[in-house]
Amino acid sequence: MRRFAVESTNLAEVGYDTLTTKLEVVFRADPRWVYTYKYVGMAKFVKLITAISIGQYFDKHIRAKSKLHPYTKRKG
Repeated sequence: MRRFAVESTNLAEVGYDTLTTKLEVVFRADPRWVYTYKYVGMAKFVKLITAISIGQYFDKHIRAKSKLHPYTKRKG
């Protein structure tokens, strides 16, 4: 999955796979790790990348909903 840089104080890069509905995130605090969140719909991804605050949207609608969007972590 290709990721791209975003303007956020919290997130460095995001990527999205429409077939698997997985979101990849790299945090600025520790860019060695890639987090993959499952079951993120396209509409939610679009809202994320167009949000006024990408980090706040991510925290409220994806990270805080870990039962809806379980994640895995791997070395980037």
